[in-house]
Amino acid sequence: MITVVPAPPKQRPPIAPVGAPTFTFAQVPQRVRAVSPVVPILASWASVSAGQSTRDQFIETACNALHVSRIVVQHIAHVTVAAVAPAQPVAGRVIDDYRDRDAASLRTVTETPEVAQARIERFVTSTLEQYGRDELIDISADFGSSGWIWRTDSDPCDYCAEREGQHYDLGDEFRDHPNCGCYPEPVFDLGYSDHAHDKAGASHE
Repeated sequence: MITVVPAPPKQRPPIAPVGAPTFTFAQVPQRVRAVSPVVPILASWASVSAGQSTRDQFIETACNALHVSRIVVQHIAHVTVAAVAPAQPVAGRVIDDYRDRDAASLRTVTETPEVAQARIERFVTSTLEQYGRDELIDISADFGSSGWIWRTDSDPCDYCAEREGQHYDLGDEFRDHPNCGCYPEPVFDLGYSDHAHDKAGASHE
């Protein structure tokens, strides 16, 4: 006789305890760069330069690629915050559609073909990185964050070094610059910080 063991009821996976994220906020900029569509977008522009497609076709392709990457970046930001937040989010997140705005920007940066490639690369990279930082701040607010702290990478410029460790309110804008490796570290009541997590991890090595 075969005994059938019923499957346990489906439950929402618990949020990881504070101090035990799968990866830290410091890793978010690198993960955002990894999902950037800049290479295929530049390849699409090369087709325009070669006369194989039109500028309008390029803009449509690039906007769709950026939209998909934004969805991935929002997921990266969400799982990063959810891993350390002390509470469930108080609101749901909706993927905003920036394709019309991106299209207008891409029309501007491709007006001069001789410098379009460099401008496209800068626009795509900076747009997605800024979106990742904004999502960290917005999603942490959904989870009850009280603000954020400016954190730098290992080799900050003078502008960023002056801001390391400064506390900002949720409504404050993260004013980055091209190739910026800094990130906002959300502040929760329980006091999670990337730096504390990294130090604790090093002590167990």
